[in-house]
Amino acid sequence: MKLVIGGVERELQSIEAFRQAHNLPPNFNVNHFEPKDYSGLGSMEGAGAEMNSLYQAIIEAVPASLTLPELVSLVDELELLFRVRLYEINSVIGLRTAELEFAVAGFSDVLQSLVYAVAHAQAAGQPFPPFPAVYANWLNTTVRISANVYHYQHEDKVWQVQVINNAYGRIGLMASCGDTTYYLYDPILACPAEGFMYRLLSDVGNRILVAMGG
Repeated sequence: MKLVIGGVERELQSIEAFRQAHNLPPNFNVNHFEPKDYSGLGSMEGAGAEMNSLYQAIIEAVPASLTLPELVSLVDELELLFRVRLYEINSVIGLRTAELEFAVAGFSDVLQSLVYAVAHAQAAGQPFPPFPAVYANWLNTTVRISANVYHYQHEDKVWQVQVINNAYGRIGLMASCGDTTYYLYDPILACPAEGFMYRLLSDVGNRILVAMGG
């Protein structure tokens, strides 16, 4: 996994391999430093039919052909449709209002990024960028390093640890010892909606690019 951290693209290595290489115990993970409070959290478990209905509604709302002005309007329409459908199925998944609005904002931000990328490419007479590149650029804008620095002593080393966050929550650790810093991917607290959101946005984004003649 690659993320831009501090303006530099970093390859995040597996936390399992890192623990093995440095003889660290299994509790050296994101949940140890910043545990997640699951009380009152919603769940997609058992909501497959409802999520599929939302997916189909969004996909079917993308027309076969689009101009740039039509795309600008479409993105606003898709955001509204996504919000309405998400609230409709929330009796099943049980998200808080803030979580619902955060999901809507992320959905909208990705599609707005696509509009900008398409407009820029069109103006420059260049091919449209592939959707995964647009998505990766957006995801990198959401990367944050926790301000909290944790000290973790093991054997003769003291590690300085900070949690890496992105739009989907806590996704890894930045661990330093001496002059060396490691960037670690740890999916122990992975957001269960991430896979669904990527599939939805990817399919919508690719349909838009085809509709724009890309």
